Amino acid sequence: MRILLAAALVLPTLSTTWADGLSLAPIDQPYVHALEREIELSSRWQREGHGRPSGTVTSLGFGVTSGSNYLVELSVTGLDLPSRQLEADSVELEAKWQLTEQGEYAADWGLAIELEREIANNRWEAGATLLWERQRQRWVATVNAGLHYEWGRDYRNEFETSLAAQLRYRYGPQLEPTLVLHLSQDTGAVGPGLWLHQRLAPGRRLNWQFALLQGFKTATPEQTLLVAVEYEFY
Repeated sequence: MRILLAAALVLPTLSTTWADGLSLAPIDQPYVHALEREIELSSRWQREGHGRPSGTVTSLGFGVTSGSNYLVELSVTGLDLPSRQLEADSVELEAKWQLTEQGEYAADWGLAIELEREIANNRWEAGATLLWERQRQRWVATVNAGLHYEWGRDYRNEFETSLAAQLRYRYGPQLEPTLVLHLSQDTGAVGPGLWLHQRLAPGRRLNWQFALLQGFKTATPEQTLLVAVEYEFY
C-alpha cells in the first residue's frame, strides 16, 4: 500500500490527454496472480485524417495484488510527445477481480471497476468492464465489454458502452499473433497485432502487446499503432 501511495504522488507528473472520446487501450485478461506487482506503459501513435493533427498519447500505471484474486491499479494518461508536455491530464483508479479459477469452466471470467478524473475540466467517468476469455486448442478469444457513466461541470451526463475483442493464436510460448477489434460511441477500429512474452528471471516477466488498427468511424484516427509493455514481478 505504501508503494501505491507513492505512485499516486509521483505518477501525475508524467502524463497528458484523456478525453478524446476514444476507447483504444490494451486488451485486459481476467486473471490475477497472487503476490504479483506490475508496471504498465502503453502508447498509441495516431495518424489522423480529415485535416486533424496527428499525435501520441501515453499511459503509465502501477498495480499490486491484494489477496489472491483482486488487483488495484493506479494510472495516469496523456504525455503528448510531439509537444513535449509533461503534465497529467487524467488519473484512473481500477480494481480487478478474477471471478473464476483458470480452467474451472469453459470460459474464464473477471470484472474491472474503474474511476477516472479528467483534471483540467473536473470531469469524471466511472465504469464496469466484464472480462471474458476462452481457449480452444491453440486459439484464445478475449472480450472486454464495458458500461461507463460520464459526468461533470458543463457536461452532458451520459452512459456509454465499449467493446474490445481479441483473437490470438498461440504460435509458441513467446509469440502470439492476434486480430483486434475496438468499438464504442466514438471508436471503430480493427487490425492485426502481436503478443510477445519474455521471461527475465524467476518471478519476472515482460509482456508486450502490439496492434496496428485501421479506423472505420469518422471520429476514429485513420491509423493507430498501439504498443504496451507490462513488467510483472513478485
